[in-house]
Amino acid sequence: MGGIQKGKGNPSATSMSAGLSDSSVSIISFSESQEAHEFELWAASFDIHQPQLVYTGSDDCKFSCWDLRDDPSNLVFQNYKIHKMDICCIAKNPSDPNFLLTRSYDEYLRLWDVRSISKPVNETLVCLGRGVWRVKHHPYVPGVVLAACMHNGLAIVKIDEEKGELMEIYA
Repeated sequence: MGGIQKGKGNPSATSMSAGLSDSSVSIISFSESQEAHEFELWAASFDIHQPQLVYTGSDDCKFSCWDLRDDPSNLVFQNYKIHKMDICCIAKNPSDPNFLLTRSYDEYLRLWDVRSISKPVNETLVCLGRGVWRVKHHPYVPGVVLAACMHNGLAIVKIDEEKGELMEIYA
C-alpha cells in the first residue's frame, strides 16, 4: 500500500474516503466510535496476531481490549485494578502471540498473558524510573525490548515470564 492521497469527508461526518497510491480507495467509518475511557486515551494498538483486536490504555488507568467484529459497546476485557497511573503504551510481542507489555507513568513494564488477563504474569517486572513512555521489541531477539523513559533516557531490558532484567541504560 502506498501513500494516502487527500480524500473528501462525508457530509454526515460519519465516514471519510482516502485514495491510495496503489489506485485503491479506503472508506473509514466513524459511525461506530464511542467513548472508550473516562479520560484521555494515550495508547491504542492493534493485535499483530489477531488484527480484529484493539488494545487501549488511558489516563483513567484502564487497560481494555475491543473486538472489531463485535458491537463497540462490548469489551473483550478491561482491567482497571493493576495500573496506578496513566497507561501510555501497549506493545504486543511479535514472536509470541500470547504476550504483550503495558507501560505506565507508574514506572513499571508489565508482562501480560492475553489468555488470562486478570493480572499480569509479573506485576513488578522491572522498574525503570520516572515513567516509561514507549517500548519497542527487538526485531530479531525475542524477549529484548528498548524502553524510552521520560527522565531516565533509554533502557534495554530482557524480559521473560519469570523476570525482567535491566541490561543497559543510556541516560
